Amino acid sequence: MAISAKDPVSLDELVQDTGYSKSTVSLNMNQLENLGLVKRVVIPGDKRHLYAPITDPETIKTNMLDAITKEVQLFCEALNKTESDILAGRDDAKYLLERIASLRQSYELGKKAIDFLRKQSLDEIKESLE
Repeated sequence: MAISAKDPVSLDELVQDTGYSKSTVSLNMNQLENLGLVKRVVIPGDKRHLYAPITDPETIKTNMLDAITKEVQLFCEALNKTESDILAGRDDAKYLLERIASLRQSYELGKKAIDFLRKQSLDEIKESLE
């Protein structure tokens, strides 16, 4: 999808423009929508899936950080469940619990980095990378 598109673009137009199969384009557009990089547009009476790019940098930053936060949260929940299952009676529990603790520490650090980025403006982030 061209970022410069003035009107929402249909899935069929994207298929035609890219040459990819409809299922591939649909899967990728769903992923872009989940990441908050495009939005699905509904036009009354039109049954097609139409997509418009999200171009505001602050909105993109917020959407991406929200998506990452959700993934981190899901992973932490999976670690908690695994830890509970291990404590319920696995023989190799000590090794696995150490691995879980290490992974949890990495993800906690990741959550702190996300919180830091949320508080920074895009200009401040660009400046720190230069």
